[in-house]
Amino acid sequence: MMATILRFGDAPDTSGGDFERECVEYLGKHLPRDCAVIAHLPLPTIHGGVYDMDIVVAGPWGYEILECKKMHAEVTVGENFLRGTAGFIIDSVFTPLQNKCRALLGKLRDAPFRGHPDVRVFGRVVVPTDTAIRFDHRDHELNRKVMRLAEVPRELVTHVTPSQVENVVGRWDHYRASYQLPGEFRPGYLGRFLVRKRLPSRGGVVEYLAMDEPPCKADVHLLEIPFPSGMRGQQLDGYLAEATHAMSALRRLRHPLIQCVIGHFFTGSSLVQVSDYFEGQPLEDVIGADRLSFDDKLQVMTRVCEALIYCHEQSVFHRNLHPHNILVGSTFADVRVTGFECVKDSLQGRTALASEMNKRDKRLIPPEELTGRPVENFRLYDIFQVGVLFFWILEDGRWPFGSTHEYVNGNGELPFANEDDPRVTGLRELISGMLALTPSQRPNVLQRIIDSLHSLA
Repeated sequence: MMATILRFGDAPDTSGGDFERECVEYLGKHLPRDCAVIAHLPLPTIHGGVYDMDIVVAGPWGYEILECKKMHAEVTVGENFLRGTAGFIIDSVFTPLQNKCRALLGKLRDAPFRGHPDVRVFGRVVVPTDTAIRFDHRDHELNRKVMRLAEVPRELVTHVTPSQVENVVGRWDHYRASYQLPGEFRPGYLGRFLVRKRLPSRGGVVEYLAMDEPPCKADVHLLEIPFPSGMRGQQLDGYLAEATHAMSALRRLRHPLIQCVIGHFFTGSSLVQVSDYFEGQPLEDVIGADRLSFDDKLQVMTRVCEALIYCHEQSVFHRNLHPHNILVGSTFADVRVTGFECVKDSLQGRTALASEMNKRDKRLIPPEELTGRPVENFRLYDIFQVGVLFFWILEDGRWPFGSTHEYVNGNGELPFANEDDPRVTGLRELISGMLALTPSQRPNVLQRIIDSLHSLA
């Protein structure tokens, strides 16, 4: 049981494309050896267009065109649509699939497939194995028009209408040898946005550089958050309602030092946040690659404080000021604060999901959160995190402690490196005050911190 996988291209660099690749590998392992799993076949049409086929399975019985749809939790199948969670709908899903079947059937009348007019071509939609399927259209249920991935191999090999095509693997291998790939990049869409490339990401999310549809064509940053595994129905609806609270809060933030959120939408398996795109690198990568001058460090610190002053004026508190969430552009004055998944918006009450809060670096948790009592002043909460960030910047990427619990048990001792520069001494004093174990002992106004940084310049 090992089919031959023949790759004509690659899936788009999206989570949907990841599911396509998963389907190809699964079918390769679970279909018989006399089958060919033809991956990502762009098939030219007689009118000069291209039909982009996710998977074609070629076997002694004929051909199956499989469209891979990453629909999470549950999907409802209508006459010509798929409906997923949170109102996500794929319209006219079966009409183009039928057109692809006709296009492939026409191709099979040419060499190296000529002389086999009885070959059947059937099209199906494949969803993840753990997705629940509900059919509102009886014919599609009878024809198994939409199937879970794990059900596909058994369904395909039980056909009783074998064709006269012999050595189908050899024929497709011959065709593949003379086939010219259209290019390395295969574009994919998330919603209306064309994905240009996948960006480095962390914490179980996926990030992209994408382009908005015409006439805008503006670059945007997409943050794709997969739906929680195993969550369905009202439970999933409740999660999504809560998850979008923070995004709604962020849409009112407009500042040149913040990577601004401009919207969000759902796919069949994820929540996607849309933000302005900024051509920069995470601060942790910048400092990891080079040592900043003292003046450059002061400039980054000042910009972070300026961004947070605006946030606090809008009653928005960041609560996740990790070096990964500070982006640096062509100069150290060109900074964007991002990573607002743990945001606290006092105008909305609770805005961050517990699952997002639990993903934070344990070195960013202020001492007052360790008590388990409600935090009284989120401005001082952010100031503690800024103090941790400042220490990390000053010490060229070295953290002040392994965890806040360790810091508390060590009575707030900070292991600064030896340095004779008097300006460094002043910055250490500022950072020590920001990292005071008792919140009321920290500087309460970010502008005072900026004034202190200016005095050191």
